Amino acid sequence: MKKERFFVWLPCKLYTKIWFVNNFPAPDGRWPEAVNISSDKVLYGLLKDKLCKPCKRYEKRMAENSKYTERIPIEISADTFYRHGWELTATDINDFNQAVEQLIKKSMMQYLELSVSFGLTIADAIKGYYRQSGFNEISFPTDSIRKYYFRHRKKDITKNNVITQQINRIFMENMAHK
Repeated sequence: MKKERFFVWLPCKLYTKIWFVNNFPAPDGRWPEAVNISSDKVLYGLLKDKLCKPCKRYEKRMAENSKYTERIPIEISADTFYRHGWELTATDINDFNQAVEQLIKKSMMQYLELSVSFGLTIADAIKGYYRQSGFNEISFPTDSIRKYYFRHRKKDITKNNVITQQINRIFMENMAHK
């Protein structure tokens, strides 16, 4: 007999859904896009803290024209299901999504800053980020990435930084000895 699975349906943005599917896949025949975040104790703990049992008294549902256009099933343990609940309030959905989006954007910034510091243009760095992350122009538009990068980049990173100078020096020394 198959083990019963419990899920919380999380409304989210497309790039958040892709990030979950790429990093925490747990699909089967019935749930092809299911994810299981229990391996990330911090993220799973955050979700668990935000779960609640259905309560109609203080219910505030997400508006139909919400900024979250996608939904993803996140697997939770039976213990979490019965002890904490299986629903998220609108505020908790927003808080959890913001935390996940910050994780995604932090790793994006690290990738872009490192790429640019090695001399890539921002356009080439974004293309490389698309290849590495599984995102594309539809899920995470280049314009959004570019605006976020220029708004939050570290100003002291330039193409002629210490690392690039060291690599160039080593390269020139190796070429001179041949």
